[in-house]
Amino acid sequence: MPQRSLAEIKTEQTQVRARVGQLVDEAREIDIKLDVDGADDGLQERQANIEKGKAKASARLAELGDEARAELRRRIDEGS
Repeated sequence: MPQRSLAEIKTEQTQVRARVGQLVDEAREIDIKLDVDGADDGLQERQANIEKGKAKASARLAELGDEARAELRRRIDEGS
């Protein structure tokens, strides 16, 4: 992967966090629908997909954190 600036990494982190917020909101809506209407295959599938999306986003945030730390280490090593 080409080296990215801290600003680029931070921008992606912000985007991923925003997506997580959307997924959390969707999960709340589904929870309400499940409480009101009861479970059906479509809602349960959507709920599972949201959980997968949140796990994927969490993993990506961890990767971005590692990338940011590596960039900081590189800058320290170069004295910049």
